[in-house]
Amino acid sequence: MALAREREAVSAQDVIDAHLGRRRMDAVYSLAVLIHHSYADCLDIIGKLRAATKLGGVLVLDWPVSEQPSEASHWIGVTTWSAQQQAEACARIGLEPVDSELPWGVYKAVKVAS
Repeated sequence: MALAREREAVSAQDVIDAHLGRRRMDAVYSLAVLIHHSYADCLDIIGKLRAATKLGGVLVLDWPVSEQPSEASHWIGVTTWSAQQQAEACARIGLEPVDSELPWGVYKAVKVAS
């Protein structure tokens, strides 16, 4: 029982940190994940993915933009962002959009502007 409680106390970030240590990835992919989460959860997820990516590395994200953005109210819903919301999030998190022929957004990991 104590072991079960101890496992519950370990966060996803703790697991990532334990696995990666100080190492970071050249590229991180997250497809068909963000669309099923709230704005706040997406920002948290993207922030953690960015933290696991080397400076100058690439993130490929299924992070849709819409002229009529909406936040999913349940797991099968789709969260979409306005271009402004996404640009502001990129600036806060340290991402820079990259032109690509991929059907998903491609972002370069950059230093957060101070």
